[in-house]
Amino acid sequence: YPCPEQFHDWMRTVRDGLYHDLLNKAQNLLAADELQEAEQVFRQATEMRMRAGYRIEKDKSEDELESRFRQFRYEELNEEGLRNFEKEEFSNALYYFNKAYFLERGIILRPYPELPGFRQAAARQVMEAVLSDGRLKAWAYDFEGAVIALGQVKLMLSDYGFNESDTLSVQYFALDSYIHQNQCEKVF
Repeated sequence: YPCPEQFHDWMRTVRDGLYHDLLNKAQNLLAADELQEAEQVFRQATEMRMRAGYRIEKDKSEDELESRFRQFRYEELNEEGLRNFEKEEFSNALYYFNKAYFLERGIILRPYPELPGFRQAAARQVMEAVLSDGRLKAWAYDFEGAVIALGQVKLMLSDYGFNESDTLSVQYFALDSYIHQNQCEKVF
């Protein structure tokens, strides 16, 4: 059975129509506060546009929807980070604050101005726990474990913007000195 000559034009028109219908459905679901369903329909539309086959031009409403979903995700990450921070689960809080921080690098409509401060406060608590663990390992002559803890803290000092006069930096250098001094004594 031979294909009609217009088959390719019809397929292109159908795919384009489905893409726009999915975007409209996502907008309607978003207006009805059905966030999860709206995001799922939005993902279907973007996957359809990116799939191989007949090219579909990106619609400007896709960018608008994407920025709104990114904003919702950003706010959820901040709220979860704050919830964990208040429960003093600092490593979990830092995880969510970092995800929000990296999402903030994209297009966020309303950034959270306190995020860097909360991120640094959570990092401080995590680093203090790691330094404490490193000191315990050094006192128990587990120098390999202590050096691993120092490596983690060293990376975090630069990542979270702590300067050399900060108490964490002072604790880091004191532990580093203690490890090197006691390792040498142990070797001798």
